[in-house]
Amino acid sequence: MRIAGTRYSMTREGDAVELKKQGQGVQTFDVKDKTAAQVAEDIQMTLRRKGVIVQKSLLEENVREFFPEARKYGVLK
Repeated sequence: MRIAGTRYSMTREGDAVELKKQGQGVQTFDVKDKTAAQVAEDIQMTLRRKGVIVQKSLLEENVREFFPEARKYGVLK
C-alpha cells in the first residue's frame, strides 16, 4: 500500500509491516503485541528521520487495513 505523497509504501509480511522505498525494503516493523497507533508512530519516526513528513492518523488507517480482524484500540494479531 502506497503512502500518499511519498515514494514509500508498506506491505504486510506475516507478523510484520515492511516499509519500502521504490520497491526496496528499508525497514521491517514487528507488530506482535502492539497497537496500530504504536506501529504507526514507529513508522512515522522512521520517515521523519529520513526527512518525510506524514500524518500519523493516515499511517494508522493504513496499518489497520492490513489487520482487519483487530479491534480499533486492541493489539494487532
